[in-house]
Amino acid sequence: MKNGFTLAEILITIGVIGVVAALTMSILLPRLEKIKTAAKLKKFYSVIAQATDKAMLEHGDWQHWDYSLTGEQFYKKYYKNQLTVLSENVTNSGRTVNIKLNDGTCAYFNYNTSSRINISNFYWGINTTCGKTKNFQGRNVFELGLLNFKNMKYRCNYTPTLCGFPGDGYYVGDQPEYVNRKPDTGSCRDPKGIAAWESYTCFYKFIKDGMQFSDDYIFYKK
Repeated sequence: MKNGFTLAEILITIGVIGVVAALTMSILLPRLEKIKTAAKLKKFYSVIAQATDKAMLEHGDWQHWDYSLTGEQFYKKYYKNQLTVLSENVTNSGRTVNIKLNDGTCAYFNYNTSSRINISNFYWGINTTCGKTKNFQGRNVFELGLLNFKNMKYRCNYTPTLCGFPGDGYYVGDQPEYVNRKPDTGSCRDPKGIAAWESYTCFYKFIKDGMQFSDDYIFYKK
């Protein structure tokens, strides 16, 4: 009977431990990313919703805001003073303002010209990895229409059929009440494969599922 281990046995043991550790980390790291992402999305939603409330106290109800402004102009007029911003960078000829908040959040405010001039053109987005990894819609890049931070109605800036429901027109008046519009449910899957739309449907689903990634949210495959 041996009193100790041979060098070969020690190396084999270390190798087995290494394999087990690698397998464990491959499981734990994505789960940790999912938990951290959920926390960041909750906080981001809260921060922008509160900033919107403050902006309305200063500028009145947002139905009377100036939606003819560019993204940069709109951000500076209604949001810049409501947020604690460490840095900002304007891109897309004034359509997009990229900001970093004091808590480390990397966000952007975007003006989308795909529909007529009103609240539906303006979006807030977040990159949960601050650009340190490849962008994946619905995993580290999320966005919501400005109106969603006060009214969680499903918004579609494409034709209704592209967003999965029949009818003509995007909405009735200035409210997101679509003609024959889709029910307020989140799917996190772009009906027609438009990648730019999935960041919205995924954030929408996250919120509609109670500010969490539900079991049918395929987070790891995104």
